[in-house]
Amino acid sequence: MRAAHSIKGAARIVQVDAVVKIAHALEDFFMAAKQGALQVCRTHVDVLLSASDFMLRLSSLEDDVLVGQSSAYEKDTAAVVTALEDLMSLAVSEAPSANNYSEDVSAEMSVLTD
Repeated sequence: MRAAHSIKGAARIVQVDAVVKIAHALEDFFMAAKQGALQVCRTHVDVLLSASDFMLRLSSLEDDVLVGQSSAYEKDTAAVVTALEDLMSLAVSEAPSANNYSEDVSAEMSVLTD
């Protein structure tokens, strides 16, 4: 949670909105887990790692490209944030099996595997 918060702050300083949004969603997820609002399962970890991988891809772009054209990544960023929010919206008792939820999220997260 602290790492996500630090990444969010650093991205905000350098005006990389895509990373700010993803880091904020990650921070919210970790806070929910810390407060016991959800139980982390394998599917959660898969989506969390995919979000981290996407931020890593964004970080490999040239600064002027990423900051100057952040809207070019808006659709992909929205898909990542939506997948993270979907995970949080499930109640603890509704925690999905890896097989069922992975299929539902795969379309949203396909941007990460391209």
